[in-house]
Amino acid sequence: MAKEVLVKLGADIPQQLCVVCTAEDADGLGRGIIQTLSDAGLAERVRVVCFWNDRIPLANGDLAPIVKEYREPCNLNGSALIVVKSIIASACVVRTNISSLVANNCPKHIFVLAPVMFKGAEKNLASEFDAKFSDRFQYIIFATDDERDTNNYVVPGIGGSIYARLGFGTVQAKNRYLPSLVKARRDQSFHAATV
Repeated sequence: MAKEVLVKLGADIPQQLCVVCTAEDADGLGRGIIQTLSDAGLAERVRVVCFWNDRIPLANGDLAPIVKEYREPCNLNGSALIVVKSIIASACVVRTNISSLVANNCPKHIFVLAPVMFKGAEKNLASEFDAKFSDRFQYIIFATDDERDTNNYVVPGIGGSIYARLGFGTVQAKNRYLPSLVKARRDQSFHAATV
């Protein structure tokens, strides 16, 4: 289903398609989305933004400041953002990354793709933006979970810490990782800023 939605999205939107992912999701979900769009003949319109986010737990919700980024040149005005995240629990990472991209831009469409989302995360995300803006959010989610374990991990979710499950261990180790997707695209003709 996601493949058909992505191909239709690419065909319906003539502007650039900006795939936004985190370092931990770049080589899996991010690469899969980009490959699907490329297989549909849309490779020349695809741009990639990859963020490395820290996680700071707070009593009333987490913060996810961006510590590094890879950003290909993209005119976001009138384009589509395709925001990819392996699991959306509180939406703090997705919120931070969208906010960073749209500060001075106005994408026409914002697609949030995640295999798993915690119940109510879409409301958390939308509440951080003006309704005229958050009305552009469209979600492609495969499972919505509504339970957390004693460690605050979404159950069944992914079965624990996303960083450990993906082989990174900690958030600090994940933030030292340079995804092969970023390496490959950086070595192509894109002139992107890596911070």
